[in-house]
Amino acid sequence: SELTLQLIMRETGVSQRRITNEIHQKFGCNFKSYLNRLRINESKRLLLEKDLNIGEIAFQVGFNNQTHFNRVFKS
Repeated sequence: SELTLQLIMRETGVSQRRITNEIHQKFGCNFKSYLNRLRINESKRLLLEKDLNIGEIAFQVGFNNQTHFNRVFKS
């Protein structure tokens, strides 16, 4: 849940502009949308493979609350 564009920038030394441009060019979306896409894909995998409830999965993939997870998952 603490993964941010600024953290990636600091850890990789790649500029925020380059990161956002690369994500947009390769995936057609912004950083937040891409991150949510990754989280939702992981949550789908966990739903199929693990015996966890929705709240546990939401927190494991990086959402801070289940309501927000449900909203993003549905969209």
